[in-house]
Amino acid sequence: MISPAEFHEQGSLEWLKERVGHITSSRIADVISRTKGRAATKTKPAMPGGYTAAYKDYAIELIHGLETGDFYELGNFYQISQGKELEPDAIEHYAFKLDVQTQRCGFLDVNAEELTQHGILLAMGGSPDFLVWPNGGGEVKCPQKKNHTIWLGLDHVPAEHYAQCQANMWICEAEWWDFVSYNPTFPPGMDLIIRRTFPDESFIANMLACCARLSEEVLAEVERRKDVPAVILEKRELIAQEELVEE
Repeated sequence: MISPAEFHEQGSLEWLKERVGHITSSRIADVISRTKGRAATKTKPAMPGGYTAAYKDYAIELIHGLETGDFYELGNFYQISQGKELEPDAIEHYAFKLDVQTQRCGFLDVNAEELTQHGILLAMGGSPDFLVWPNGGGEVKCPQKKNHTIWLGLDHVPAEHYAQCQANMWICEAEWWDFVSYNPTFPPGMDLIIRRTFPDESFIANMLACCARLSEEVLAEVERRKDVPAVILEKRELIAQEELVEE
């Protein structure tokens, strides 16, 4: 498993800069998202699924990072939420309950050669909330009562967080990953939820294929946009010539 060295705190300016131009584990759900297709009927042909708004928005964010070297000023990165304030307590309770030692880390990059083997042309990485040496880690959420109540009734990682857990597990070369939900307003025994997941080879294969597709499309668009100023100038010159002819 990847061994973290010195790191920048999640949410810090340094951490945000590290992620620029990277496909990150927290956005894998957007990368693999597709709109539902339509089955063929007697009057209409089948229609395959397409890109979701989330996929398109993330592609624009990556293009922005590659072109400017800067990050989106997303407000949620700067807001000190209840979740971030409670996260250290959640990890402490988790470590005590499982009798393990946890290790914090920052943004972890995937080896470039590994990415190239999968056809992924952009950098990729993730920021696990904690690692458990030598072969595990976890994702922590400190939600409002509604989500915590829903998750208490599940025997698996919630669907909306499955992609991030699988991605971080692959990035860290881990053998298992724990989804942790913590809400101290619940009674003891209900305040901490731990759901473990293991590598899903089918999911990971699809994830890597989608990342390869996204990276190819993003880089192609970045190249296309380099010609935009020249095209605009050419159009302006044509307009000027037409105006001279009219005079």
